[in-house]
This record gives sequence, C-alpha cells and structure tokens, in this order.
Amino acid sequence: MNELNSFYRRSLKWSQHKHARACLYGMSFAESIFWPIPVDLMFAPLALSRPDRALILAFWTTFFSVVGALVGYGLGHLLFEPVVAPMVELLGYQEQMAFAAQWFQRWGFWMIFIAGFSPLPFKVFTISAGLFGIAIVPFIIMALLGRSLRFYVLAGLIKWGGKDLKRHLVKNALPYTWLMLFIAIACILLLG
Repeated sequence: MNELNSFYRRSLKWSQHKHARACLYGMSFAESIFWPIPVDLMFAPLALSRPDRALILAFWTTFFSVVGALVGYGLGHLLFEPVVAPMVELLGYQEQMAFAAQWFQRWGFWMIFIAGFSPLPFKVFTISAGLFGIAIVPFIIMALLGRSLRFYVLAGLIKWGGKDLKRHLVKNALPYTWLMLFIAIACILLLG
C-alpha cells in the first residue's frame, strides 16, 4: 500500500515537470505502435495536477494516439514482412497477432473501437488492422471513438472530481489497483 501511495505521489510530482505534457503526448503516440506501458498511467497524474485542463489534455492525448494508430496501421499495411514480422517474432507477440486475427474476423473494424477503449493492447490491433486491410476511414473513426471515450471519461471524472478525487485516490490506491487488474483479466478472458 505504501509503495502505491509513494508511486502516486511521485507521479503527481513528475506531472509538474515542464516537459510532462510533451512526454505524455509522445508516449500516447508510441503506445499505439510499440510502447508497452498504458498511457493512462501518465495521463491521470497530469490531469489530476490540473483538473481544469483535463479535457484539453484528453483532446491532445487522443489526437496523438490516433496519429500513432495511423502509423501502426501503415506499418502493418506496408511494412509488415520486412519490419514488423521480425519484431513480432523477437518479442514473442505471435499469439497476440493470432488473437487479433480471430477477433478481426469476428468483429471487423469494431475491434479498433474495443481495443481503443479497453485494456487490450491497442498497438497489436492498429498494426493488425493495416495487415488485414481494414478500410482506413472506419479505422480512423473507430480509433477516434475508442480513444476519445477512454481519455474523456477519465478526464471528466478528474475534472468534476477535482481535489476530492485526488484525496480519495491517495487514500484508496490499493483497492483501485486490484479493481483495474480484475477488469483487465475479465476483458482478456471474455474476449479470449
């Protein structure tokens, strides 16, 4: 419990750094292509540090995430064999790619919305969408909807919860961590 509160406090302190927003936007872009850490872990402390700017932060985080998703799509569509396939093999992502293929066959472009909003690895689905030739316009729309929903819900909670929410999160970090872990596992089991 103390470690979580310590991490949370360090995150809030980090969020005051002059380059924090640029780092968030860069990681939001990268998460849609290769970055393994959910951008929410950076977004939340930044938004909590300035709840009045949470919705603007959500806009730019969504924007850079969707731009990154387009790069991921392009890599899957144009450079899968020479660039992506060796990386998939090196990182052991073959199972995730097979998972994405099954779900694209079942849900089509809706998988981009689901992956954009849920804890599923968005990067696997952005690259796979390009590889499987998902139409680009529905891809962009679903990426915008999924990522917007993910970041704007969080931003709205933070904006209207403000300092009371900040105090509540510090006090109850452990139960929320367990809840998020449970939700992630449930999503994987339900979709798997």
